[in-house]
This record gives sequence, C-alpha cells and structure tokens, in this order.
Amino acid sequence: MNIRSNPDTTLPAVTTGGLRASRKIFAVPDAAPDLRVPLREIVLSPEAKEPNLPVYDTSGPYTDPDVIIDVNAGLARNRSQWVKERGGVEEYDGRIIKPEDNGNVGAKHAAAAFTAHHKPLRGLDGSRGDLLPSPSSFAGSLSVPSPLAGEGQGGGSATSAVRANTPNPNRSPQGGGEQQGTASLDAIRHIQAERAAAGLAPLITQLEFARAGIITKEMIYVAERENLGRKQQLERAQAALADGESFGADVPAFITPDFVREEIARGRAIIPCNINHAELEPMIIGRNFLVKINANIGNSAVTSSVEEEVDKMVWAIRWGADTVMDLSTGRNIHTTREWILRNSPVPIGTVPIYQALEKCDGDPTKLTWELYRDTLVRTGRRLLHHPRRRAAALHPPHRQPRHRHRVARRLDHGEVVPRASQGEFSLYALRGDLRPHAQV
Repeated sequence: MNIRSNPDTTLPAVTTGGLRASRKIFAVPDAAPDLRVPLREIVLSPEAKEPNLPVYDTSGPYTDPDVIIDVNAGLARNRSQWVKERGGVEEYDGRIIKPEDNGNVGAKHAAAAFTAHHKPLRGLDGSRGDLLPSPSSFAGSLSVPSPLAGEGQGGGSATSAVRANTPNPNRSPQGGGEQQGTASLDAIRHIQAERAAAGLAPLITQLEFARAGIITKEMIYVAERENLGRKQQLERAQAALADGESFGADVPAFITPDFVREEIARGRAIIPCNINHAELEPMIIGRNFLVKINANIGNSAVTSSVEEEVDKMVWAIRWGADTVMDLSTGRNIHTTREWILRNSPVPIGTVPIYQALEKCDGDPTKLTWELYRDTLVRTGRRLLHHPRRRAAALHPPHRQPRHRHRVARRLDHGEVVPRASQGEFSLYALRGDLRPHAQV
C-alpha cells in the first residue's frame, strides 16, 4: 500500500497494491489482439476443486504489480492512438487557465499544478478535409452503412444541421442497425474521407460511429469486459437467463461487439469516453449490460488537498466504482480535477455550476449565462464525461464566501431557480447555444 514510484521526490502518493486472494489478469479480444482488457481473478483454494473465478475489475493499473504509479506523470494514455487512427481530430493548444478557473485563489493557497501537459484534441469541421485522406486512396469500394441522423436536431450549427439531414438506412423503429457492423480501420478511414470530400464533419462520438455501422475499439473492449474474458457462451447461460426475471431487459447470453454497437445506435446504451480522456478503460452503461456503480467524491469544506482527492478516487475504484462524480466546491477546483482526470481509469463527472459559482466569488446574482456557458464548454473539452446541470437562486445571506459550501449544496438539491445579474436565465431554453460544442 501507498507505494511511491520515487519515495524521495514523488508527491502525492496514492494507494496501490493488489486485493487479497485475487490477482490482476488481462483478456485479449479476438477482434483486436492489441487490446488488453483488465479483469480480476479470485484465487480459490485447492479444496474447492474449481477453476479460479474471473470478475469485473474497475481498479485500473493501481492493482497491477507490473505498473509503477507516478501520479505526477499520470496514467498511460493508451486510448489516444485509438482516437487518432480513426481520423477526424486535431491537436490544439486549448484555452489558457485563468485565475477564476480556480476561484481566484491566491498564491499562498494555490494547489500545485499538474505539469505533465498533453495537448487536447478536438473534432475537425467539414472544411478541414485537408487533414483526412481522399476516398481515392482506398482501393475498391467498401460496403458499409451510411452515417445516420440523430445528432444536432433542433438547432445549433450548420454542422449539426448537416448531420440531421443525413439519410437513415436502418429501418428498425428504435433507430438501431439491421446490418452487421465493421471494425475495419480502412472502412472507418474511407467513411471519414468520403465525408471530408462532401464537406461534412467527421464522425467523432461513439454514437456517430455506431449509427454508421462502425465497431470501434471501445466497443470491442467493453464487449470483452462484459463477458469477463469468455470467448464463447457458457453452456448454462440460456438456462440461467430463463430462470431469472428480466424486468423488460433483453440481455443476451453472450455479448458481441456488434451487439454493443447496435445498443448504442438504438440509444439504449452509452460508452462515456471523452476523446481527451486517453487514460480511460472504456465501460458501457445500459439496460442490457452489467449493473454499474457511481461513487461521489469531493473536497471538504474545511480542508482538502490534491493528494487526498486523488486517493479518494483511487479508493472508490478499488472497491468497485465504475464511474466517479467529483462534487468539489471551493477553491482550486480546476487544478484538483486535472490531477484526478490524469490519474483516473474511469469516467469522471462533475457539476459545472459549482465551478461557475466560484468564478463569481460565490455570488449567484453575478452568475451570467456567458460565465456558466464558458464553464460548461470547458468542462466538456477537458475530458469530463457526464456533467450534471443544477440550478438555484439564493437569498442574500448565502452570497457570503463563508457560506459557499451551503450555496453549492442548495444548488445540488435544486431548491430554486438560477438568477443572473440582469434577470433569470433558463438552462433549458439556452441549450441550443451549446450544440456547436457538442462534438468537441
């Protein structure tokens, strides 16, 4: 426990080491031999006369004895290559960190910044086809479904409108695919090139790929993970399913990558995997998949540190959390969250209005749509996967800095409606202003 990669210089330290009576193992999907899907194998005693039991594992590399954890460097960024090889993205400098991002904290109380910086990625627009190969660079024609509609309806940019007007080749009422998907990288690049030649924005999200009939590495990864590394259906699987109560679910006896793709295309499942969270070990949330657990963490209103917050995340995933929601309030929110993200193998969520409130010194009468929008857009661009929207208007006594944690808690419980300096604003009514940023 608490093993440092360099005991003399490396801070902070977090909890590492294997769990008792088990060991870390990895499954390799047949469809993508370059992937290593983590599992935990519970070691049974010889008296049991049964093979060891593989179980789902959320603990990331922190329980892998072959990995040296250096929190200052962050986890390995394996997913970065998956995203880049599909095309349609570019690196950019990102927005400069402003003092208000950390609640205008002074130098005396500022947390140490995460220094192992990586340039973020963003999706190209339809005019940037110069960064994608031309369709003629691929020999022959590839038989793959066309991209589907579904992104950007109801307002937003021209890019969103183009997506919404794309023909839908699948006729199932739920909107899923009737054709088998393809995992061919050439097929993916071919579709991206065709879209660039037509002036269309490239496919970026897992939903877009799924509706285009494309099986991504993330889909292959989660299928292997849901099957606990099994390569075929168990003999007793059908009988076990028949013996239980489905409560309306349609769980198959064996999860295939194409089933994952179809569930995402139908809107019944989601792989929360921001393109900038390259440290992520993909997981899926949906009715027809394993139950997932979320853990809430957050800094103390009295005292906290970067080391404590990162270790909270590590302990959460160590005991089985599939996702983590950071409900931190107060100063150093941006810096602390950066440390958590760079060291997290699971999706991280947050409540952007907490940080927006810090930018206006805890005074909700100064909270404007522009300030909140900047926070929400930056939240999405910064790797976060499932931001929560909260709203509240607060009485004057709660504007004082010493009551800031109470302000945030009332926001979280949605007691009242947000109020800006020039009057109330509706997050729902202004949602169209966020659509141009939805694919970043």
